Amino acid sequence: MADRHPLEERELVRALVARSARLLDHGRWNEFVDLFAREGTYLLQARSDETGNDMTWLEANRGELSTLFKEYPQHVRDKAHRTHLVAPEEIEISLGVAKALSTFAVFRTDLAGQSALYAVGHYEDELVLEDGAWKLRCRKARVTTRQFTTPTPMPL
Repeated sequence: MADRHPLEERELVRALVARSARLLDHGRWNEFVDLFAREGTYLLQARSDETGNDMTWLEANRGELSTLFKEYPQHVRDKAHRTHLVAPEEIEISLGVAKALSTFAVFRTDLAGQSALYAVGHYEDELVLEDGAWKLRCRKARVTTRQFTTPTPMPL
């Protein structure tokens, strides 16, 4: 990090956030998992207005994510295509740790070619430098959407 300009570091973080969505869109799951630090975690949550609590829908470490992706083709699943639009809004970097807040929208295109908004929310990412590269230590995907046309156990 000492050899790179702070703006270059911010751009590397922004690019990782964008790449994570693209990899999910194209089913390149092993590469998605590789974006996580060795001790990285993924959390998918929604806020329940009725109870005032966060609901955790998926919580997995890097190894559990890898297993989820390996087992996914063996299950009944949604074959629609997803397209993420991600807008990183805030990136802060200090002492080898980065925090990024992004807004996302996920569109779902069914097998007939019909597209519709599937989910919206925010990524709250914490990244660390690992072997000279930025890696996700923790991704919290906080969705506003709580009712999905086709539920799936996959990360958003």
